[in-house]
Amino acid sequence: MYWVININFSSGATREIGACLTRIVIRHKSMESRMKTLCSALLDCMVIPLQDKMEEWKKVAHSLDKEHNKEYKKLRQDLKKKFDNQTKLMKKNKKSSSQLSDPKIDQGLLEVTKSVRSLHEVEKSAVRRVLVEERSRYCTFVACLKPVLGEEISMVSELQQLEEVMVKLDKHTE
Repeated sequence: MYWVININFSSGATREIGACLTRIVIRHKSMESRMKTLCSALLDCMVIPLQDKMEEWKKVAHSLDKEHNKEYKKLRQDLKKKFDNQTKLMKKNKKSSSQLSDPKIDQGLLEVTKSVRSLHEVEKSAVRRVLVEERSRYCTFVACLKPVLGEEISMVSELQQLEEVMVKLDKHTE
């Protein structure tokens, strides 16, 4: 009888080891549940929404590109015409050998400068639109990623609790 009582009061008794093993099984089941939730979050919150957005994003990118090319081509042609006209005027002016400044040449240079500025503004505007679209895509991606990260954090919490049980089990089995 003394021997039985002594076992029950000694540290590392079978009951504590069994309790730790039970907690480990419970943690494993909880981790399995978290893993299923993580997989579901990956699919439902990230993969499917991003797949749905891909087609729309391709259309928007194509539209932005098409619109930019159209504007750019038009302004470039306009600039080329003005530049060619300006070059012709300058050649004529050299042939006439007049030293006085021709108002047509000054006006033409002004128009060429305006066209160059306009072309730069169109380029800046196109870059801004692309950057806004890119930022929008990143924001969408982050919104999809947040639930997945939340589930990963929950899994880490489960792992920490499993580590605590493991420390207790080591203590009881020493």
